[in-house]
Amino acid sequence: MTKLKPPITIPAKYIKKVRYSKLEGRILTIPSNRSKSKEKFVLISGLHTSHERMMSFAYFLADYGEVIAIDLPGFGGMASFTKIGKSISYESYAEYIYTVLKTQKLTNNVTIFAVSIGGQFVTRMFQMYPESQTWVKKCIGFVTFGAGKDFNLSPVFRASATTLAFLASSKLGSRVIKLIAFNPVSLHAMLLLFSKIKRKMHADDQAHRKLIHKTEYYHWRINDRQTHAKTSMMMFSDDLRNRSQDLINVPMHNVITKEDQYFDDKEVNKTMRDLYSNYTPHYLASNVHMPSMVADKSEVVTMFDQSMIDEIMGETGRNK
Repeated sequence: MTKLKPPITIPAKYIKKVRYSKLEGRILTIPSNRSKSKEKFVLISGLHTSHERMMSFAYFLADYGEVIAIDLPGFGGMASFTKIGKSISYESYAEYIYTVLKTQKLTNNVTIFAVSIGGQFVTRMFQMYPESQTWVKKCIGFVTFGAGKDFNLSPVFRASATTLAFLASSKLGSRVIKLIAFNPVSLHAMLLLFSKIKRKMHADDQAHRKLIHKTEYYHWRINDRQTHAKTSMMMFSDDLRNRSQDLINVPMHNVITKEDQYFDDKEVNKTMRDLYSNYTPHYLASNVHMPSMVADKSEVVTMFDQSMIDEIMGETGRNK
């Protein structure tokens, strides 16, 4: 685990260490704010993230049930799959999530809340381990997708992102990029530039801008660059429909936006209907793919209207 101090603090009472093979990670358990709720949410994060970034979602979900958040190898300070000789692949992520759910006894009537590419990891788990479908009463995807063709990117952006990911996907390339682009001076300069053009780094006041900058810097330094690169390459090119012809029998509610800066919502819905037998899209009151790097619960709440919460949370949402 890295010694770089995160700019967002998680209460120690929520954290415990877990092991997967020889990898050490963290699992968070946040009790429900509703004492009578029996709902359990398993929170699976996406790319370029950590538990610290996901706390806004965790606190939002805690209004409806207990939240269990799982580390992903290569992110949030957890070592990469490569450390134990595994490939960085959908299959490795799927096996990892399946193993953690089983060892933590999260195999009965849980709801999975999967963010972005985290939803692809969960989809692959359902395909590889059909019995896991019986563990989950529903899956709530947050801007998740099923194939690289679901992206709505300009050819220049896609080519640039794919090329950079390819260069960083090898050990040598990752080290070279670390020396050139991820040394403290270059990274701070790059983030200052990004703050002018990336919506998730915008803020109205200086203190908020500084916290966003520190948080983004932390994630680029803490997350494994090779894992990030190879996962990005998979994300842009793979199609999970090619992995299995069997529909997944878990209700999937996918919370998306029509104006997402990355995705074509029509393609996302088509792909997800080809993967799930029971798929329902819900549209956010937002035009961004994700909240800012330092979103709090109130920012996440404003992205959902009450009718959406009632539908995706069921009785838990209506009785809150």
